[in-house]
Amino acid sequence: AQYHLKGIHLDYIRLPGRGFIFSKALRTRYMKRYFTDPVQFFSDKLPIYSAQTHYKNFLLKEITKYVEHLHDVIKQIDNTSLLTAAVKPDVMVAKEEYFQDWVQWLEKSICDYVLIMNYSPDDRRYAKNLKQASSLPVASKIVCGIGAYYLDQTRLKERIEMVQNSNLKGFSLFSFNTLKEQPKLLTLIKEIKTPNSNALMDN
Repeated sequence: AQYHLKGIHLDYIRLPGRGFIFSKALRTRYMKRYFTDPVQFFSDKLPIYSAQTHYKNFLLKEITKYVEHLHDVIKQIDNTSLLTAAVKPDVMVAKEEYFQDWVQWLEKSICDYVLIMNYSPDDRRYAKNLKQASSLPVASKIVCGIGAYYLDQTRLKERIEMVQNSNLKGFSLFSFNTLKEQPKLLTLIKEIKTPNSNALMDN
């Protein structure tokens, strides 16, 4: 049987973070292109900072190229299918530590929507991430992920309403198991959801 594919969601389209990555595949690709092993840029005795920046940009571009390629393949199969991705909520942290240049993905329209994993239990950090995302020109293509697994009904309601009052596309609740185990949360969503709000359940 054939099924209509609504889209593909990339959950881990990033590098592990907190340091440069020297996998065999990435090192080999860089050496073939630039005839230099990037490991030597990071010598404790004589680090080459300009070259480190070059390698960092290479890693950024490799992730972006993969997203773009996947987007093209999906659209060739079915132009109505969507490509979405889960990303780190802070723009600079995503780019500098995890090599997710997700703002560019949205600007270039190689990703239809991103879901910022705004799961911090800290209310101030949650609000800061939301404000930053809402201020971006691509805000209408951003979905805010909310960590429902540690929130009571009152705090969950507050966070959903903050998204509804922002410029974002909508919200997504993490995780599906939490909503399955706590059906009252689904009732809460129905009570506060407005016609202009999009709600998703993330597993």
